[in-house]
This record gives sequence, structure tokens and C-alpha cells, in this order.
Amino acid sequence: MKQFVAFVLIVLSIASCKKEDALDVVLPGEYFPAYPGSQWFYSNGERSWVHTSYMPHSYETGETTERTTEKLVPYIDGEYLYKYEITQKSITMPVKKLLDESVVTAWLVNDGDGREVYRKTTEKTDTLVIKVPDDGSITDTFYTDIVVVVEYTAVNGINGWHNKEYYAKNVGLVQVEVNNPNDTLGAIIEKQLIDYKINN
Repeated sequence: MKQFVAFVLIVLSIASCKKEDALDVVLPGEYFPAYPGSQWFYSNGERSWVHTSYMPHSYETGETTERTTEKLVPYIDGEYLYKYEITQKSITMPVKKLLDESVVTAWLVNDGDGREVYRKTTEKTDTLVIKVPDDGSITDTFYTDIVVVVEYTAVNGINGWHNKEYYAKNVGLVQVEVNNPNDTLGAIIEKQLIDYKINN
């Protein structure tokens, strides 16, 4: 009987420790719904895939050795996602904010190599139509509730952006344009979403 009581006490203490040690889950944002198991397929052959479960993760905060509190986060294409912030290979800026849901001031995302790189939500628009080749195999796709984000260097300024991304609510990244600010040809579409699955 004493052994049974001791066993029950040990099991209860382990169970209570597990409850106290449970990690918080960071859910993805509406404009980048990277729930475990979600996938996106793009016109240039790229595929983005989220691991099938949330992964434990923490990171060093800038150049200090302090770490953030470990949390369960989506793991997408080799990086960890904290709502709209994704890990990047940078000592000074270990996470990169991808987007803001409202048109706000720009935010710094990288300051390596002696140049500052910024991102800014420039507009919210009601609709984006993705045109497809007129061969009849696929129809045009309409996305609603779009956030448009540009990335640019401090040297070129916002009008000299080099990357423009379109995020649709409850879908994710639907289109990317690239631009060489030193070229007169203008922006070109790098990739467009052709299929996706949100595992929510």
C-alpha cells in the first residue's frame, strides 16, 4: 500500500510539473496563417511548407547572450515564425518583422554589411487579381483584404524599393514583385500563388 501511495504521489508531482512547464503557443497572424501542415505553391516552382506541429524555440536578443522565453511556434522553410516575425541569420537582428496589419511607419529589419534595410506596409487594398496565362487551363484568382509591404535600403529610400509583397487575409503571401531601382525597366512579378492549403 505504501508503495502504491508513493507511486501515485510521484505521478501527480510529475504531472503538475508538466503543467507548470507547458510552453506558450504563438499563433500565426491572419495575413500569414502558417498553421502546422499548411502549404503554399508558387508560379516560379517554390513551395513553402509549415512543419506538422508547433516547435519549441527561443533566440538570443540581439548582440546579448540573453535568450527569449522558449515558446511553441510554427516552423516554416527552416525558420521559426512569431506571428509576423520570422527568424533570420543575423546576430544583431535575430528576427525580421514581415508585415504590419496597418499602414504605419517603417521598421528596420537588417543593418548588416553597413547598410540599413527597412520594411513598410504601404497600403491596404480590397482586391488583388492574379492574372494567369490565357490558355484556359487556370482561371484568374481574386484575393480580398490585401496588405502590401515594400522592402528597401536607406540609401535608395522607399521609392527605390527592391521587393514588394502582397499578403491576403486568411491566405498568406500571394504575390512578390522585384525591382531594380537603378534600372529603367521597372518592377517584374517574381512569383504568384497558384495553390495553397491552410491547415487550420
